Order: sequence, then C-alpha cells, then structure tokens
Amino acid sequence: MKHIWILGLTALAIHGILDPFVSYFAISVFDVASEANPLMAPHFQGGVDRLLLIHIPLFILAITGLWLLTWLFSLGTDPQKRQVYLLSVGLWSLIILWGSFVVLNNLFVLFQGVL
Repeated sequence: MKHIWILGLTALAIHGILDPFVSYFAISVFDVASEANPLMAPHFQGGVDRLLLIHIPLFILAITGLWLLTWLFSLGTDPQKRQVYLLSVGLWSLIILWGSFVVLNNLFVLFQGVL
C-alpha cells in the first residue's frame, strides 16, 4: 500500500498544487493563457488563495479514496490484493502522466508567452 499512497499523493500534488500554481501564473500573473475549464475560470480572478481553496474537495476525495482503498486492500485475499494493487498502480500512474502533461503544457505556454 505504500506505493499506492505515494502515487496517490504525487497525483494529488500535481493536480491540486502544481497545476493550479502554474496555471495561475500563466493566466493571472503574466496574462499569456486562459483557462479552458469554465468551472475553474472564475476562480482565477479571486487570487491564488481562492484557487487553492476550490481544490480542497479534490484533496478530501483523494485522501478518502486512498483510505478506502487501504481498507479494501486489507479485506481481500492475496489474489484480490494483487488485482487491486495492479489496478491502483495503473490508474494512479495514468493520472500522474495526464497531470504531468498538463503541467508541462502550461509551462510551455507560460514560457512561450513570457519570452
């Protein structure tokens, strides 16, 4: 479960901290980008603190999901544990890759706009 928690917390840091900060700098500070998500766009005018506050449900959901996954893992047989582990590692890895792509794309837009 340690690997799953590390992957889950890494995904959470990318999507809940790194992406909002990079996006905030590109959108609100340097004005070289715009938010494509209409649900998130209004929060960029409220400052970085409002942007981070809107991500609190993401943190609650992810950590609750990790706790539930840990509980589910403790109930399973060895084959079930292996199946849950492999599925979890695969899904968290995909979420990390997706978030990394988004952050790298945002950094590219930011640097291209600033330079």
